[in-house]
Amino acid sequence: MNRLLNGISASATVSFNNLAKKLKEEGKDIVSLAGGDPDFETPERIRDALASAVEAGHTHYCDSRGIVPLRERIVRKLKEENGISCAPENILVTPGAKYAVFLAIMSICSSGDEVLIPQPSWVSYETMTRLAGAVPVGLRLSMEDNYLITEEKLESHISPRTKLLIINSPNNPTGRVMTAEEWKAVRNVVKKHDLYLISDEVYEKIIFDGRKNISPAAFEDIRQKTITINSFSKSYAMTGWRIGYMCAPRVVTEPCYLQLTHEISCVNEFVQYAALEAFNCEKESLEMRREYEWRRDYLLKELSSLNGFTVMKPEGAFYLWVRIERENMNSQALAMWLLEKAGVVTVPGEAFGKGSKNCVRFCFACSRSDLEEAVRSIKECI
Repeated sequence: MNRLLNGISASATVSFNNLAKKLKEEGKDIVSLAGGDPDFETPERIRDALASAVEAGHTHYCDSRGIVPLRERIVRKLKEENGISCAPENILVTPGAKYAVFLAIMSICSSGDEVLIPQPSWVSYETMTRLAGAVPVGLRLSMEDNYLITEEKLESHISPRTKLLIINSPNNPTGRVMTAEEWKAVRNVVKKHDLYLISDEVYEKIIFDGRKNISPAAFEDIRQKTITINSFSKSYAMTGWRIGYMCAPRVVTEPCYLQLTHEISCVNEFVQYAALEAFNCEKESLEMRREYEWRRDYLLKELSSLNGFTVMKPEGAFYLWVRIERENMNSQALAMWLLEKAGVVTVPGEAFGKGSKNCVRFCFACSRSDLEEAVRSIKECI
């Protein structure tokens, strides 16, 4: 077996989501707050666009970079919404943002290079780094200061082998949204050490309380070192459609493009035409965000009242990050306790790296009735 696969385990979020589905199929009375899969239906006009694309014969191989109309529309979106100036040649359409992140890491890093990952962080960054032959370096952040990123913290983990920094904002799992001051710290470190920066912005449209997403590629001084990752999955309830994209300088997109041609040839053409229609669904996307905000407030209020529960108020995304103090229980034991005693499926914090002790992640991308049932069960359990 390839030595790079030694010690690789399945994604914890995928595993616990599959567990929830299995238990439901077995007739178990459980509520799943594990997966990051919106409960909303994909907007009708997107589904209609897919059907029209199939009827029009868009069922063949297409440009491996992505169909031109979609890449041109992404360029326009990035300029108008994110302040990023780019060309269609800087865009690569991929089967989901996850694959775009992996392509970028593979293209940037060589064996032994280090990738700096502030944590808690999305579960797959570390594994992808190892699969690229590089070394993940976790920077432990703290709930006590709201997982703040500073220049000093970043500098303390930089070495001569550091090649890449990965930032996810809004953050999965903590819900933190990077501030302008934090991005200033990141810019200083990227420039000083000539690093590449992956900015994972898949939750950019799910932000609360009037906050705004800041895209680092909008800053001219680090634009040529920044890879912006985005997706249609979260904002438009298109998780199963598997379509995302990257925006990056040609020195990154070209090797990513070559790798993509050998591995998948191209993204489904008809799905790309459906994604093109998603840009006309901002009203539906906004309605989803408003509903997420209601769910956030409800779950935050209910769980914060429980003894031993310390709950972060999410600034974005659709996760609640909770620290639970119970004797002799780590995050894995806490997740199993919630499952066995309350019938609620969560994801243990240890899957998200350092800074996750005694934490579990609740996802509120589910119905109000599911959230109410979960709260009732947890309260009875407590």
